[in-house]
Amino acid sequence: LSTTVDITATCIPSTPEKYERYNERVIKTALRGMMNRTNILDPTINIRTLEEEKVRQGSVIGSGEQGRQNKIYNAQLWVGQNSIFTMEAQLIGPTHHEADAVFGDILGSIKVKE
Repeated sequence: LSTTVDITATCIPSTPEKYERYNERVIKTALRGMMNRTNILDPTINIRTLEEEKVRQGSVIGSGEQGRQNKIYNAQLWVGQNSIFTMEAQLIGPTHHEADAVFGDILGSIKVKE
């Protein structure tokens, strides 16, 4: 019980008009807001548009501490024509191969729904 995987995900309905409002600046601001309450050091923010799927996606990754334990933090924001998906994931504690694999598998499973 020394290593924890903590994942929070939400998906809400949206509209094409909201999709148009979510430009790079808005996505970065939203990601910074998600990250600000988590004490992350040296975050890296990436933004991309998946033209074929008409999806704008942003992510932030960084590390920090929670209590006396190290953590890895990842947040993602996916904005489509019909929905907005947010996800925050933290891997807290010392290296644990099973927890590391679960964390990676969950992050790798996030994709555009057909």
